[in-house]
Amino acid sequence: MIVWLTGRSGAGKTAICKELLNNTSLVHLDDDNISDILIKYNIIPDVEHSIESYTLASLALAEIAMNISNQGNLVLVSSMLPLQCMRDRVDALCKPLWVTVKKDDTSRSTDLYQTNGNYPSIDNAVNTLSESVNLLIDIIKG
Repeated sequence: MIVWLTGRSGAGKTAICKELLNNTSLVHLDDDNISDILIKYNIIPDVEHSIESYTLASLALAEIAMNISNQGNLVLVSSMLPLQCMRDRVDALCKPLWVTVKKDDTSRSTDLYQTNGNYPSIDNAVNTLSESVNLLIDIIKG
């Protein structure tokens, strides 16, 4: 199973994953780390914050997540994926469980981000980190 946390920059996607990893043996993939590797080895172009770069990195991340998931692991991915068309391409590739992470912090957000009201969401503006982790566990359990 792949759980893909999406949301604006600074919403707390990675923090939730790291906190959950402290207590479990899940696999966490962070788009910032993966993108750096893909750029370093010329797998994707070094065009910071371009739609093409985000999309290529996201599709590569989806393939990595799918390979790890196919080995029986639960994979948590934290990635902004600002445009719905990007999420649609990832969805077509690996069908993750999408979870939107929100935080009322417009200073670190981008106007590019398109929300999707159909995804379950976690609001880090009203929940503690521990509460957000518990909400994510409940979402995963269904």
